Amino acid sequence: MLSESFCGSYARYERWVTFLTGFRKAVLTHDHAHVAASVAWPLAWNHGYPWRTTLVRSRRELLGLYNAIFLPTVVRDIRLANPRALFCKNITQAALGRGVAWGDEWHGRPAIFSINGQ
Repeated sequence: MLSESFCGSYARYERWVTFLTGFRKAVLTHDHAHVAASVAWPLAWNHGYPWRTTLVRSRRELLGLYNAIFLPTVVRDIRLANPRALFCKNITQAALGRGVAWGDEWHGRPAIFSINGQ
């Protein structure tokens, strides 16, 4: 086995399901304000070929780059992801889908810290 999914507790698992369900809905309904409120700063945007990371440092910067970050392929992966089928890592981290978005508990609340695009 290369990795194991463990959220630490059922309560933490449910908190992540609720958070990622809301994040997923916000992306799919183009609720940019809700998406931005779901992010921990800086947000790591992993993209391109060869793979590179761009740090998005603020809400304003995210909103300016929104269409570049949330490409149709990223939105498709988020749409296909089931928020109940989490992959948890290090107890506090959770991935949506196949890792299109990763979250961690920042200051006691779930937040997205990474978006992994094409």
